[in-house]
Amino acid sequence: MSYFSPRLMTLSLLCLIAGAGCGGGAEEGRLPVHPVSGKVSVDGQSESGVLVLLHPSEGSPAAKEGVTPSATTGEDGTFQLSSYEQNDGAPLGGYSVTIQWYQPDAKLTKGKKAIPAGFARPSDRLQGKYKDPKKSPWQVTITEGTNVLKPIEIK
Repeated sequence: MSYFSPRLMTLSLLCLIAGAGCGGGAEEGRLPVHPVSGKVSVDGQSESGVLVLLHPSEGSPAAKEGVTPSATTGEDGTFQLSSYEQNDGAPLGGYSVTIQWYQPDAKLTKGKKAIPAGFARPSDRLQGKYKDPKKSPWQVTITEGTNVLKPIEIK
């Protein structure tokens, strides 16, 4: 038994050290983020399930790091952006906002119980009109502190 004890103890100690080293580094290398919220309405109505993406300006720290903050609207049309973790916000800088509103294609799910609704081919109810960041009518700048974006109205 004494032959295995030092090896087992060394192995346990190494696993403990390796595990401790993995936990604390989650935020290293991340850009600081600031809370961002907003609201989307379609034809004056609050809609859920609208995907909001912020595309960083070229050359910005967020662009260099490949960070694209995103959110999906709730029942009341409101959203909170996420970059690294749920509702953590977005890094400082300028962004183009794109909007997509995906719904399962009813033709693929109607009467076919074998296909779960989540696996149906989604179709953009806005037909890609607001999908291109270069053609976006919405530009925003994220500043330090809490950011509340101007309401996004889709007609």
